Amino acid sequence: MTILDFSEAALAKARANAANHRDKIEFQLTDLTMFKASSTYDLVLAFFYLQREIFPALLESLRPGGLLVYKTYTRLQPKFGGGPTHPMYLLEENELLGAFPGLSILYYQETVRDRGVAELIGRKPLS
Repeated sequence: MTILDFSEAALAKARANAANHRDKIEFQLTDLTMFKASSTYDLVLAFFYLQREIFPALLESLRPGGLLVYKTYTRLQPKFGGGPTHPMYLLEENELLGAFPGLSILYYQETVRDRGVAELIGRKPLS
């Protein structure tokens, strides 16, 4: 397992939460603007981070049959306060649904309750 983050504080929290599993996890302090898929993974998780330029690299980093789980804010988030407000960091309606061509979409939902959020689970084809 590999955890990537640009925040040393976030990585420290991840290490603390990993408890007895720390030796099975590679923690990498990295800027995702420079993300290049150097390995392939069965599962890639992306939460509340939006940088459209890395979408192709996220796809490339999945093994055949691998899953992508992505959850982040939509353009409706500013109505609720908190979170980002700049459009660069907010998804348009159904944008995430079309962002990963070639994935089989297993689950997709956009919600507007206490925040505006889009969620996607997609599987990379086996061949």
